Amino acid sequence: MKILITGVSGFIGSSITDYILNFSNNYLVCGVFRNKNRVSSNIISHPNFFPIHSSIEDLSSDTFKGIDLVIHCAGPAASSKFKSKIEIVKSLVNPTIHLLNILKSSKKNIFFYYLSSGAVYGEECPKNGFSETDSLRLDNSSD
Repeated sequence: MKILITGVSGFIGSSITDYILNFSNNYLVCGVFRNKNRVSSNIISHPNFFPIHSSIEDLSSDTFKGIDLVIHCAGPAASSKFKSKIEIVKSLVNPTIHLLNILKSSKKNIFFYYLSSGAVYGEECPKNGFSETDSLRLDNSSD
């Protein structure tokens, strides 16, 4: 099975990546990250890990060829460089929508999991998209 994981340099993404790589040799993990210095050397040196040094918005449909599962764990940390809460929400929602649009256009059934610590921003965050507690709806009910 070939798995693509975003946010490999973050807390959630690195923990999941490390677990999957050490759980079984049957999994190949393509890990997306922006900051290589924050990716564990255990992950980078694992023979079943294939690094993708990129932002999510720069990924194309070619990235997802042969992928069976996407685990999306990317987003800003609670101590983010962003100044407003709406910028934090956009930084969580926009890359996720980009990924979903690519997966939708691929016409292949790729499983998608979204994991986020976005809820730490609290109720004051305006939601112009979705959060982990919302049901996911795209353009129409068949999506």
